[in-house]
Amino acid sequence: VYTPGQTYAFSVTVRHTGRSLFGFDVESLNSAAIVTGTLNVTDAVHTQIKLPSNGRRNIVHTFNGGLHADSMVFNFSWTAPAAGSGPVTFYYTGLAADASTTTSGDYAYKGNNLVLNESVCAPPAHPSAISASSFSPCVGANVTYSVASQPDATSYTWTTPSGWSGSSSSNTITLVAGTTSGTVSVVANNGCGTSPAATLSVAPESI
Repeated sequence: VYTPGQTYAFSVTVRHTGRSLFGFDVESLNSAAIVTGTLNVTDAVHTQIKLPSNGRRNIVHTFNGGLHADSMVFNFSWTAPAAGSGPVTFYYTGLAADASTTTSGDYAYKGNNLVLNESVCAPPAHPSAISASSFSPCVGANVTYSVASQPDATSYTWTTPSGWSGSSSSNTITLVAGTTSGTVSVVANNGCGTSPAATLSVAPESI
């Protein structure tokens, strides 16, 4: 499976004992044979992008970029498309040649197509109720607020009343209580979005 927008490292190995020149060709298409995702060069010595007249985007070997005894590994990357793109099929071929001026003794291979399905991407669920070390802290006192850790959250964003100080990107935050009443709120984040907010009304006590 792939996560929309993520970039993945790929390698293609072409192997044939006794051959000294290798090549390859890869393209990524959706079910309508339209280019989906972006193939990227990560090794410009051995690979390059070709843009055929049919509008596709292929990554292939460079001239003599596959000179190697018995086998060659071609490395590149692929950036997944936006959410909602659906399954992506990678079509690939390989070439093993003897570096002569004729095609005699050369071999072309067609690999089994690789299909990647889109992962289901969803923002984190609503955080649990906010717990507090004190619900009516004294002005200037430290007070800790927290929610239960969520396995699908990568960070948390806290909002605090005006005049209160402290920050955190985890599921726990320690604040210095200010003089104003208000609301402490938190949302959970991941690469797919942001949860609804959990909130807690707070009212500091003057010393």
